Amino acid sequence: MTDDNKKINDDDKILHREQDLSYTQEYEQYNLFADILRTILENACEIDAPLAIVQARAKTVSSFAEKVIRKKGKYKNPVQQLTDLCGARVITHTQDQVNEVCRFIEKTFEVDRENSHDVGTRLYTLGTKVLLK
Repeated sequence: MTDDNKKINDDDKILHREQDLSYTQEYEQYNLFADILRTILENACEIDAPLAIVQARAKTVSSFAEKVIRKKGKYKNPVQQLTDLCGARVITHTQDQVNEVCRFIEKTFEVDRENSHDVGTRLYTLGTKVLLK
């Protein structure tokens, strides 16, 4: 390995450590965001999808670190640029409930369509189509 390659690798390690530290400092905020998001979605489901399962979570620090390594070079400041540091899913029982939840999400939140995906065409649970956003 040349000195130039070693320097790049050392620079990458330093940047990676800085990003991990930065996200570690913000991690509790994202946990709070996840709790708030879960509550908002649970409240929204009370009428139209009362048996819905709502899950929300902050990306773990180890998952953040792995993604930064995997996407090396794509982000100059991953803590500010990654769009999945806090996420949620709602699992409903019927397509009508899926539609109602989607309407609520699209009306209430700014949906990052470029980085979101509809897995409703791939997932089935007990014969019922499931849409995850």
